[in-house]
Amino acid sequence: MSATLQTSAIDRPQVAGPIIAAIVLALAIGAAAGSLITRAVVDRADTDVVVSAPVWDAQKLSAMEGRQVAAQVRSVPTWDAQKLAAMEGRLLAEQITPAIGWDEAKLAAMEGRLLAGQVGD
Repeated sequence: MSATLQTSAIDRPQVAGPIIAAIVLALAIGAAAGSLITRAVVDRADTDVVVSAPVWDAQKLSAMEGRQVAAQVRSVPTWDAQKLAAMEGRLLAEQITPAIGWDEAKLAAMEGRLLAGQVGD
């Protein structure tokens, strides 16, 4: 004797269709949102921003005047009390000992010091 057993087929739910539809819908929404954001950024970058601020305010002008005065003061050699005393001392030394005098090496050294002083100012 033989017996056959028949069972009913189990239906699996079709999940692939809704998942594919959800992915396509998400991509479409993302593309639309990206397009809108890109367009907003491009439109915003194209607009010219006009700022009405004074280019030369009073503080800038006074700073410029101060720089000009400082440049004029730097170009004029300043003579302080020590320099004047040193000059008087040299004159006295020449009067007392005229034999020593100023040789070429001393004059060249003095010129070098004067040039170095001008560069440092």
